[in-house]
Amino acid sequence: MPAHGREGRRLQQRYHKHREALFTFLYRAEVPPDNNACERALRRSVIHRKVSGGFRSQWGATAFATMATVIETGAKRGQEALSVLTRLLTPGTPLLPL
Repeated sequence: MPAHGREGRRLQQRYHKHREALFTFLYRAEVPPDNNACERALRRSVIHRKVSGGFRSQWGATAFATMATVIETGAKRGQEALSVLTRLLTPGTPLLPL
């Protein structure tokens, strides 16, 4: 069925162009049908922003985002936040295994 209006046609063309990727979750069991994992990963940052009223500087926002990323990645790997941060902040410790 043809779409009506310029924006409708653009949307229809986009869906037609990307139709192979739209329903990947139907063909691959490891792909979830939603983005709840992404939403959950962002939840702590959203709560922090709402409770504190945001960040006072770009540096603070960047520092928080970096620490949250490191802690979340460690948690997904089954590591405790304190041990991850201690390892990363110990002088002379390589960040990546060589």
